[in-house]
Amino acid sequence: MPRRIAMIELRDVVLQLRFGESIKSVHRSTGRHKTGIRKLKALTEQHKWLNPVTSVPDKAAVQASWLNLLSPENQKQHPLDALHDDFKRWIAGEVSLVVMHRLASKRVPCSEPTLRRYVHRRFKV
Repeated sequence: MPRRIAMIELRDVVLQLRFGESIKSVHRSTGRHKTGIRKLKALTEQHKWLNPVTSVPDKAAVQASWLNLLSPENQKQHPLDALHDDFKRWIAGEVSLVVMHRLASKRVPCSEPTLRRYVHRRFKV
C-alpha cells in the first residue's frame, strides 16, 4: 500500500517542485506515491507557489491547504452514494453482498468488487 505524504514532508515536496523537479524525480527522491505528488503539484499551481517571484509558503499554509483538499466536502461523490439509504436498509436486513450487487446494479452499473469495497469503506461492514 502506498505511503501517504506526511505533513512534515509536504513543504519539502513543494520546494522540490518549485525548483523544477519532475514528479518522477520527486517520487524517486522521497519514495512517495506519484498520485499524491500530482495532487500536491496541482495545489501548488493553484496557489501560485511554483512562481519564483512569490514567497515560499510556510509549513502551516501548506498543511492547511493540503487538509482542505482532502476534506470530505472536496471529495468526489461515488455513483453508489445515490443508494446510500438502500445500503443501510440492506445491511440492517442482513442482505448478502451478492444480492446487494444484483439489486444495486439495476440502478447503478458496477462490478461486484466495486460494490464490496464501497460497502466495506462506507459502512464498516
